Amino acid sequence: SVIQSFTAQDLVESKRSSQFPSGIISLMQSLQRVLVASDALRIEINPCVLSAAGAAIALDAKIELDETASFRHPEWNMFSPLSRFGDVTSPREQAYMDLLTQTNRPLLGKYVELSGTIAVILAGGGASLVAMDALTRAGGKAANYLELSGNPDPAFLHQAAMIAFSHPHIEAIWIAGSFANFTDIEVTVRAILQAVEDIGIRVPVIIRRDGPNANEAEESASAWARRTGIPLVFQRGSVDLTESAAALVRLLPT
Repeated sequence: SVIQSFTAQDLVESKRSSQFPSGIISLMQSLQRVLVASDALRIEINPCVLSAAGAAIALDAKIELDETASFRHPEWNMFSPLSRFGDVTSPREQAYMDLLTQTNRPLLGKYVELSGTIAVILAGGGASLVAMDALTRAGGKAANYLELSGNPDPAFLHQAAMIAFSHPHIEAIWIAGSFANFTDIEVTVRAILQAVEDIGIRVPVIIRRDGPNANEAEESASAWARRTGIPLVFQRGSVDLTESAAALVRLLPT
């Protein structure tokens, strides 16, 4: 029978007093093995209880799997697809997950469908979160979120951007990120702008990127804008994300 339940504070206090339950230690070791074997991003247990025999029991748990590792887990096909918000996976989210299975070197990040009108392609880990916060503070709402990682293959990036831009309510596009160390900015920007052209949308584009080949990227993007007639602003690292987000929101239709 269960004799005790634990909160996070209970575990902290128990550790401080050198009385950390052996059952909890065993559970943590098991979770570590499961985390690695299942390619999980997170395993959250709530509540966790201790039995009279000293065993730690997870009464409920939530597991977030890394969809970029799906090529290693054909058994995941038995799961009902849900978005990270618990909604049914949209056709674009499913198409993106299918795209990731085509390579065992997924240099793209996550794709999340949202409810706004701005297609957002971000890079830079923490900078992506700062950018999303800046967009929200500026009054903008993202239609989706596509995350870049490292120096993505341009062919896969083009396909991923095509998926993002197929959202039916896009009114503007924001391509932003921190100062890159090894991302080829020109190749990356060219792949994304080609997707804009191929999908056939004509909405304002703001690019805020800097790093390797950024000069070439700016020249290429400017030439693309002149040729297509699509409004485009190319910003460098001297423009902070807050200013860039505000400029984008001013371009939205009223």
